[in-house]
Amino acid sequence: MRTKLNNVVKVRKVNTEEEFETALKEILILMTKKKSIEEKTRYGALLEAVKEYENGKLGIDKVNLPALIHFQMNQKGITQNHLSILLGDAPLTSKLLSGKAEISKKVAIVLNKYLEIDFKILFQDEIEKESKQEVLRLKNSVNFSGRGRKKRELVKH
Repeated sequence: MRTKLNNVVKVRKVNTEEEFETALKEILILMTKKKSIEEKTRYGALLEAVKEYENGKLGIDKVNLPALIHFQMNQKGITQNHLSILLGDAPLTSKLLSGKAEISKKVAIVLNKYLEIDFKILFQDEIEKESKQEVLRLKNSVNFSGRGRKKRELVKH
C-alpha cells in the first residue's frame, strides 16, 4: 500500500473494494493514536485516496448548493422574497440562488436556521481547500525542522 522515499510517504491510488477497506481500517487506526509527522502525512494522504475512490466509484460529489437551497425553500414553503427579507439583501439572494455569491457567515447562519442546511454542506468548498492545504503543509514539513534547515542529527560525544 505504501513506499517510503526520502522521508515522504507515498500512498497508491485506491482502485479496488479490498484496497478501500484496507485504507479505511488504517485510517481508523491512525485516527485513534497520537501521530508522528510521517503518520500525519500518511493519514492525510489516505484520506485523499479514499475520498478520490468514493467520488469515482460511489458517485459522491459536491452538493449543488443553489439547487439544494431551492429544494429546501420549496419544502419549507419559503419564497425568494421571504428569503431576501431574512437575509436583508435582495440582490444577494438572487446571486445566491444563481450560484454566483459566496456563502458568508451571516448567510450560512440564516440558511442553517431557516432551511436546515448543514454548515458542512454550506462550506464544502472551503473545507476541501483547507484539507488540501493541510496535506500539502504536512508533506512539506516532513523534510525540514525550521526555516529551510535540514533536520538536525543527534551527535554523540
